[in-house]
Amino acid sequence: MKNNPAFVLDSYAVLAHYQNEPGGPRVKAVLSRAEKGVADVYLKAHHPISYADAFALALAQEKQAALLTGDPEFRKVESLATIEWLPQA
Repeated sequence: MKNNPAFVLDSYAVLAHYQNEPGGPRVKAVLSRAEKGVADVYLKAHHPISYADAFALALAQEKQAALLTGDPEFRKVESLATIEWLPQA
């Protein structure tokens, strides 16, 4: 294993951390060593959006880019990033 291994967290790990479950301390240790923020995890934990949408929103924030979407779920978080809305049928 590398000196600074990379980790990917699934929803089980994220919930273990935020709900203080038995695996939570390990997840906390991994997150504390992360070089970059965990914006996507924070967004998912604090806003009613899907995990995949949290990644898209976090990337838009990080890159200071507009998020192009027609997904109405983003209405809940449109104050957090620039969103360009696609017309809906």
